[in-house]
Amino acid sequence: MNIRKVIFLFGIAVILFIIIIVSSLFGSSKKEKETLPATPTPPPFVSYTPQIKSSPTLLPDTQPQGAEKTDELYMRTYTPDIYLANKTPYTGLTFSITRTFKTEPVEHFAFIVTRTGNAQSFQVDAVSWIRSQGLTQKQIDALDIEYR
Repeated sequence: MNIRKVIFLFGIAVILFIIIIVSSLFGSSKKEKETLPATPTPPPFVSYTPQIKSSPTLLPDTQPQGAEKTDELYMRTYTPDIYLANKTPYTGLTFSITRTFKTEPVEHFAFIVTRTGNAQSFQVDAVSWIRSQGLTQKQIDALDIEYR
């Protein structure tokens, strides 16, 4: 019977030891409870200043060398209205030229030439400017141009 009492007492001692270890690891003492603030403190304010960029980051040109000139030559030769639309609006000394898009009878760009001064030659000056952009007289005659 003596051994039973020793084992029993040893078991109780082990259980008490485990309880003390567990409570010290996971429990908190009265001292810790007294030092905790009544309300949690908010995290410190982090200021964020956005960066404003004045211009976008440009991507590198991936077209082969001379592709822009080839495209321009193609448009000037086969679609002179699109070519000239890319050059407008333009204001000269005696005229200004703007573009508009029409869907009748077929989709195309039309141009409005407006006199900006007292010069009577504004039509001639406008045609001279169009010719200086590389269009032929035949192409100019085929364009939808309105003079005002």
